[in-house]
Amino acid sequence: MTEDARYSHTSREHNRLLLLALVQAWGGKCYWCRTPKTFRDLQIDHIIPRNPRGGAVQGFDVDSAENLAPICGPCNQEKGNGEFEDAPRVDAMRQAAMSHAPAVQRNLARFHKNDAVVKALLAVTAADLASPDVAESIEAFGAAIMPVFREKFPRVVDARYTKDYTRRFPPVEVEGRQSQVPEERALVELDAEGQRALVILEDVLGMPMPDALRDIRSYFSRDIDDEVKEWLRRSESRQYRSADLHGRPSSNRIGVYVYEVRYADDQVTLTGELEGSFAAYVEDAERDYEDWSPSRLADFDFIGPFGATYSREGLIDAYMDVGDPEENRWRHSMAMLDLDE
Repeated sequence: MTEDARYSHTSREHNRLLLLALVQAWGGKCYWCRTPKTFRDLQIDHIIPRNPRGGAVQGFDVDSAENLAPICGPCNQEKGNGEFEDAPRVDAMRQAAMSHAPAVQRNLARFHKNDAVVKALLAVTAADLASPDVAESIEAFGAAIMPVFREKFPRVVDARYTKDYTRRFPPVEVEGRQSQVPEERALVELDAEGQRALVILEDVLGMPMPDALRDIRSYFSRDIDDEVKEWLRRSESRQYRSADLHGRPSSNRIGVYVYEVRYADDQVTLTGELEGSFAAYVEDAERDYEDWSPSRLADFDFIGPFGATYSREGLIDAYMDVGDPEENRWRHSMAMLDLDE
């Protein structure tokens, strides 16, 4: 079995180990949406597709680690085989892949130092956990091996764990084309103390985490709208001659990222960040006066901290701050490309 960090068109076993090496090098995240995922939720993606509609890039080895990254299924479907030669985002991902390639090669070489380790990795990564018999065997194996991990590799056992609560919607057909409905992204990062607090939140306070995330979105919707309006009002004297909100920010998908869960005094507190987007008609403070349209529709992203405290009575205290939104010129450029097509 080759140890080269290249995609194989003949060996599934090699590609499983290669995916493990990629996942480690990229920090256990989907490179496209930056969402932490488990190994089983990720696939190997060719950043520049093997058969792009715009043609292959001359002199570039599409199967090398410099062009490979771990991607989740929904993002792989979204990305597709488009024309990416001049796309800034894809170019940035190619640069990142080139910087990660040496680590991918080192990870793969480390796996191959011991044949027994290779066989164990292949067996675990290929195991069908949907099978009750396989799941029972893996569970028994885990119970036996965990004491060894606690003694020899405590950092592995105590490592923070990210649980993905994202709501995924099936694609819909719009004017004959399949379109992916935006997701309600939600991630909860848990250390050992946070995992214990989550049990209290769900089992003692009777608040399942998905319901808590839905509560948080609903509770902060009006605050987000008000804070964005206030920011635009202040911006009129600083960044723009005028700024008028186009729709409510809370009508768009709001991402909820919980970075800490803590229990104290019969209460569980969730802290993290809220992320969203909105559009506004703005007139630049400095503009070309020959421009026929002084006002333009701009896209903005916001992200800010929040805290929410739950007791047996439900949500009893909360705060948030959307911070200063930033204009997303990438999204605007992509929208213009879509219009040109």
